[in-house]
Amino acid sequence: MIVRQLIDHSLSPLTPNDTGNHAIMLMEENHLKQLPLVEDGKYLSLIKEEALLEWLSPDLPLLEGGFLQYQPALAADAHPFEALRLMNSQQLTTLPIVDHENNYLGVLTQQQLIQYCAEKSGINNPGGIIVVEVAPRDYNLAEITRICENEEVSILTMFVNTVVDGRIEITLKTNRANITALSNAFERYGIQVKEVYTEQQDHDDIKDRYNLLMNYINM
Repeated sequence: MIVRQLIDHSLSPLTPNDTGNHAIMLMEENHLKQLPLVEDGKYLSLIKEEALLEWLSPDLPLLEGGFLQYQPALAADAHPFEALRLMNSQQLTTLPIVDHENNYLGVLTQQQLIQYCAEKSGINNPGGIIVVEVAPRDYNLAEITRICENEEVSILTMFVNTVVDGRIEITLKTNRANITALSNAFERYGIQVKEVYTEQQDHDDIKDRYNLLMNYINM
């Protein structure tokens, strides 16, 4: 999968002759904080809503506003994870996609990227989530996988990050709704279990809230 396959072609870019007021109106209509500026098929810059709101002459064409300095973009053959990194680091709701000659191809929106990550991460599949933590010297992906396999649990998705004290935190999305046995297995092997989320837990939480509501109604 490359970002070219996720491009939104329905969103029209801004042109240098569009006014600041028109740009703000388009952003509000599309619930976006940025829109690309394009001229003759070439990507020029990304216009920010905050910059437009600070502009003293929003009735003038964008060409006269000095909005050509900010130019984040991504090549069409890049992986969506690179888009995720760039959009997160620069707090973007819109990322222009270009070819290697800087021709504008379309945009990738925050909503599209969230949908892609949800579909590819296995989040939509049933199953429990377990979060474990190890020291950097003890991090062994093969060992973690083996423990899961021994408990007949498949890993659908794994996220790894370093926490404040330098320890490694691993979040596992599994195919099993009940992962109590897996949690116990990790503990036996000296792997700290930080959090466990099960579908049964979610069901119980909903049931508890329902019972509280019914008790309140019957008072």
